[in-house]
Amino acid sequence: MKLLYLHHLSPQNNQANIIQVLQMCYAFQKLGVDTTLALPAAKNCSTERILTIIEKKLGKKLNFNILTYPQITFRGRGAPISAYWCARNLIKNLKDFDFCFTRSLYLNKLALGYGHKVIFESHSTLLYALKLINQIYIKRLLKDSKQYNQVLFIAISHALAEFWHKLDVPNEKILTLHDAVCSEDFASVETWEEARKKLKIKSNRKIVLYSGSLYKDRGIEQLLELAQSFPESDFMVLGGPEKQQIHYQELSRKMCLENIFFLGHVPHQQVKRYLSAADVLLMLFTWKVPTINICSPLKVFEYMAAERIIVGQNFPTIKEVLIDGENALLADPDSLGELKTKLGKALSMNYPNKLSTNARLDVMREYTWKKRALAILNKLDKKE
Repeated sequence: MKLLYLHHLSPQNNQANIIQVLQMCYAFQKLGVDTTLALPAAKNCSTERILTIIEKKLGKKLNFNILTYPQITFRGRGAPISAYWCARNLIKNLKDFDFCFTRSLYLNKLALGYGHKVIFESHSTLLYALKLINQIYIKRLLKDSKQYNQVLFIAISHALAEFWHKLDVPNEKILTLHDAVCSEDFASVETWEEARKKLKIKSNRKIVLYSGSLYKDRGIEQLLELAQSFPESDFMVLGGPEKQQIHYQELSRKMCLENIFFLGHVPHQQVKRYLSAADVLLMLFTWKVPTINICSPLKVFEYMAAERIIVGQNFPTIKEVLIDGENALLADPDSLGELKTKLGKALSMNYPNKLSTNARLDVMREYTWKKRALAILNKLDKKE
C-alpha cells in the first residue's frame, strides 16, 4: 500500500499537531506502508533544512518520504486555506498512491476533487473562528463525507465521533481513535535521579511539572495558586508562547512565589526527560478551551507513558482515557479546592504506586501510534 499524508502546516510550526502527523507517518511506515508526507515549505527553506527540522522534532531518523509544495504566509504565518491552491499541482500529478490522508478541510476537498481515496481526520468542531463561516465549513465537510471516495472519517474522541454522527456523517466511515504515544520513545523510563542529574537539577524537593501551552484558557492562574499552596514543592512550567510566559512570570513575582520556574519552549524530544524528573504531572484546562468537550491532548498519553502520578481535571474526553483513582487523580474542573486536595494526595505518595503503574500499562496497551495506525489499516481492509 502507498499512502500520501497531506498536511497544511510547515514543519517549522511549533503546534503539537505536527508531532502527531510525523508520528503517524513513522508508524505507518513501520507497518510496511510506503508513506510520503507532503507539506508546505518556504522558498528559502532547503530540502536539507526541512529534513533537519523534521528529524529534530521526531527525535529519530526519518523512515518515510518527504515532498513539499509552496507556502503562502500572512504576517509571517502560514495560511491554512492557501494549501488548497498551493498543493493543487502536487495532488493533481500524483497518481500512484492508494490513499490520501489529511487533517485539513481544504486538502480533503482538493484530494476528493481529483478522485483520490481520502482519509480525513477530525480534531475539532471548530473549523473557522467566525460562527457563520464555521457552519458553512461544517456543511461542506458533511457533504464531502458522503462522497464515494471519502473512505474514512476519523474522530479523535468518542464525543467528537458522536457529534459528527448526529450530523449524519455515514456511520460506517467513522472511526474513533484517540491520540497516542510512541512506544519506542518511551520504551524505558529514566529514574527520578537519572533525569535530574542529566538536566542538572540539583534540588531534592518534590517537583510538580506542567507541560503545555500558556494561553489564557489553560488556567495557568490555578497553577500559580497551587504553587502558593504548596511552598515546600517546586513547580516547573514548560511551554509558551513567550509573551504569555513573561506575563505569568510577572504575576508570580507579584505573588512573591519563589518555587515556580518557567522554562519556556523545550524541544519535544527533551520533554520526556523533564517528565521523568518530576514527582507529579499536572494537567490543566478550563471550560474556555474551544475544544475541551471533544479533545484528545497529546500530553495525556505522554504523561501516562512517563509513569508518574497525573493530577488533572475530569473534563468529558479526559475521562474517556483517565479514571480517577485508577490511573490518575482527577478533580472537578470548577473546584480549585478539590484540585489542591488531589495534588496534596499525589505529593504524599511514594513510588512505585498503582496510579502511575496503571497509567503506563494502559497507554502501552491501548494508545500507541503503531496500534492507532494498525486500526486504520484494519478498517480499510474491511472496507475493501
